[in-house]
Amino acid sequence: MKIPPSRLEAHRGASGAYPENTMLAFAKAREAGALSIETDLSLLADGGFAVFHDSALGRTVAGDASLDSLTSAEIGTMDAGAWRGREFAGETVPLCEDLFHWQEVAARLGLEALHLDKDIVTPRMVEAIHSAGLRVRVWTVNEPAEMKRMIDAGVDTVITDVPEAFL
Repeated sequence: MKIPPSRLEAHRGASGAYPENTMLAFAKAREAGALSIETDLSLLADGGFAVFHDSALGRTVAGDASLDSLTSAEIGTMDAGAWRGREFAGETVPLCEDLFHWQEVAARLGLEALHLDKDIVTPRMVEAIHSAGLRVRVWTVNEPAEMKRMIDAGVDTVITDVPEAFL
């Protein structure tokens, strides 16, 4: 069954066939026609962010360290592809800085917006994303204090379970 691309979001890129949350998975999702990609950003020990779903190594990257104990330099060189197959060995964990080349990445992948977890969003991050011509969408904001923080940060769209509380 085929559906319009506007109704589909590629979860962690084309993660069914490629190593999730890698630049390869994002590029393959775009090649397949996806217009939207869901990804994850995790806070690191040095205040940087990695494009990584789990709170600890072990599933997609060898090791057992918790993500918040690693620095950008440490995780940025780790292999995020070998778990998926030998042909993907050497795919690295992208860092937020890798994605902050938004204009180049957005043009290459055809992106219009980023969907981010509200817990990691900062005004500086929103400003950087906006300066690259992208919109910022955050999820899932259900509390008034969280909503105020997102609006004050300048996000474009807020996803909520309780629209009646804010409309």
